[in-house]
Amino acid sequence: KTTASIKRALLSATRMRPIQGVRRYVLGIWRHKYDALWSGTIPSWRRILDPDKGIGEWTGASPRKAEHKITFNDGWGPVDVIARFMAFGEAMGPEDLKSIEFTDVYLNEMDTLDETAQETLIGRVGRDPPEEVSGRPGRIFGDCNSPSLNSWVYRDFWSERKPGYHL
Repeated sequence: KTTASIKRALLSATRMRPIQGVRRYVLGIWRHKYDALWSGTIPSWRRILDPDKGIGEWTGASPRKAEHKITFNDGWGPVDVIARFMAFGEAMGPEDLKSIEFTDVYLNEMDTLDETAQETLIGRVGRDPPEEVSGRPGRIFGDCNSPSLNSWVYRDFWSERKPGYHL
């Protein structure tokens, strides 16, 4: 699941509209806590895009946020990817998200996140680059194991599917 989501992000980056010849893609990658981010999400990311093997530039260390900047040429021109790894934790509230902007957001193990987490992030996608420049709205996507029948993920994606939500 995680590998497919990472590859989805890379594919989305290659499909961005170029701005001054460069396709820019800023991905927010979220987990519920930093220990889960550093023990699960980041090792999976680094198995595919390992900065220790010269793939991009890594900043950040456990148990805090991190960022991975990657530049590559896919044969159609340069692509800049900025992956920002973050966690909600116990103390983060909606006001903490006001100044951050993404192209897309990836919710890893989304059923472990509070429902308000993804609702808060809706206003943060499609902003870097802005939709007027990129030519497409921002997207939130995620992965999880089979969710509990009582979870918001099951409700919103299966039993009472919200408009615009897709499996």
